[in-house]
Amino acid sequence: MPDRRHQNPSASGSSGPEHAPRRGSRGGGRRGNRQAYREPEAPPPSEELRKLIHHPLTSSSFIVFDIETTGGNPEKNGITEIFAIRYEKGAVKDTFYSLVNPLIPIPPIVRRMTGISNAMVKDAPLIDEVMPGFLKFIGDDVLVSHNTIGDLKFIRYFARKACGVELPNFFLCTHLLVDKMAPEAPNKSLKGLAKFFGLPAGDLHRAEADAYLTLELFKVLLKLLDDRSVKRIDEAIRMQGDMESALRLNWAIPAEKLRNLPTGSGVFFMYDYERKVLFFSSAISVAREISKLQRYELVPKQLLKTVLRAYDLRVERFPNVLEALMHECDSLASTPVAFKPGDWHQRFVPAYCVDRHDGRWFLRVGEVDEGTVAAFGPVTDRRVAMDRCIAIARAFGGELGQNGAPDGQLAMDEGQVGAVMAFFEGRLHSFREESARQRWSRIIEVILRPAIRTRLNHQVQAAEALTRLEGSAPRQRMQSLMSVTGLAIVPDGVSGSWQVYEVIRGRPKMLQHLRGEWKPKLHQGGLAKRIHERLAREEKMLESTGVSRNEAARVNAFLWWLQSQAGREDAIFISLEELLAI
Repeated sequence: MPDRRHQNPSASGSSGPEHAPRRGSRGGGRRGNRQAYREPEAPPPSEELRKLIHHPLTSSSFIVFDIETTGGNPEKNGITEIFAIRYEKGAVKDTFYSLVNPLIPIPPIVRRMTGISNAMVKDAPLIDEVMPGFLKFIGDDVLVSHNTIGDLKFIRYFARKACGVELPNFFLCTHLLVDKMAPEAPNKSLKGLAKFFGLPAGDLHRAEADAYLTLELFKVLLKLLDDRSVKRIDEAIRMQGDMESALRLNWAIPAEKLRNLPTGSGVFFMYDYERKVLFFSSAISVAREISKLQRYELVPKQLLKTVLRAYDLRVERFPNVLEALMHECDSLASTPVAFKPGDWHQRFVPAYCVDRHDGRWFLRVGEVDEGTVAAFGPVTDRRVAMDRCIAIARAFGGELGQNGAPDGQLAMDEGQVGAVMAFFEGRLHSFREESARQRWSRIIEVILRPAIRTRLNHQVQAAEALTRLEGSAPRQRMQSLMSVTGLAIVPDGVSGSWQVYEVIRGRPKMLQHLRGEWKPKLHQGGLAKRIHERLAREEKMLESTGVSRNEAARVNAFLWWLQSQAGREDAIFISLEELLAI
């Protein structure tokens, strides 16, 4: 290999890829935080850089590098050694090397790990002398290292401090690429990956040895990228999936796909370069919904990372919002995605939900979910709703999160469930009286069957506790959201027909299309009466049945549509009782 090293008299700071002292460098680009958006550390790419990253991987120039430092924070530590390799068109073209005087003592643990002593760096150049030469050496080339985020903290800090330069270079991180393309590797340190891929590994924890091993690993990854038809630098950068690079690259969806998007309702699908669905969502206005996703500060971090990987966009248009919502639910059942569309658009009605899981009952505040038997709402203030749940728990002599309940939820016995439902339905007084009457009218059965006695006792006790709570805390009357049964009649808007959905306890299902006036059609042959009888029968069968996962999505979508005004123009909902009057 060539041994032309650019000995630049300059330097100051962190250890190489496997060094314990570089706290936070391991996978620092993957853990992230809860913020929706974070400005990239690097400046926006110039036009020259944008052109450069569209070059083929096979004919581009890369700087494979490693540094050693005294610790993990560049503001308090310094670089002790830099080694970089220019790798171009499959060959090593040049190298850069310098020891650096960090101007602070090297901690013993770092001395033992790297073999770099204070005496070795005493007469070495300072970082102010080294950094100009290093920046000249790397130019605009793409930087490659293992756990690049940790290394770049130091390079960027001292480029800024020593040279007043904001480092613009894009990077490829071998650790992130291994995560994506060889997740089965048990140990993703350089040493572990050398063993996994059968690469020659010398005495690591020195910049030169680590840089050359990183280069060998990079060659393996270039082959894996080619096997996946990833041919260009920007495609490889998107593959590694770090947020900073994705934000700097912006969307990869062709501009023509983003022009003239429909302003009406529909469902859009976003795909990665392998044509796998990354994300999809229904939209009242497709154009408006996609423009929201381009306002990065509004988008949750996990979703932002997903949509920034998108290469293509497909839109399915629908004549009304309800059909678009139902198509989203059907797509969710058949096409699982990492970020559910409902977590983005939040089209659900917050409610007090009574759930049943494995024979146990729970009360919580939120959207309808798998296992939900009843929902009361809408909840307009979640804090007030949680306070009410706490008050109910304390009225029962407990707290939220006890007896195996998840945080923020109340575990209930069967007697308490009935009282809670009566409380929200505004029939607590009659429920209390009925429970007391049953306890005495069924005295023989109660004596012979202790379980019935226990349940009825709990019903009475729970009703008494909630009666006291009701008297001391006037509340807004709740609707029993999952008691919604009837017909939703929605104009098609394209064909001029009406779409008829039957709704049983909040569960919508397309029934048929009606052309012309819908009311005479329901009159003909007693159709309305027959539909009423069937819906009433099926409603009874589902009365105490929790929804499935797929049903929950449809219930949430329908309840939101019913409660909101969005897309409801000329739509009609006919309740079970109203069907008899037709």
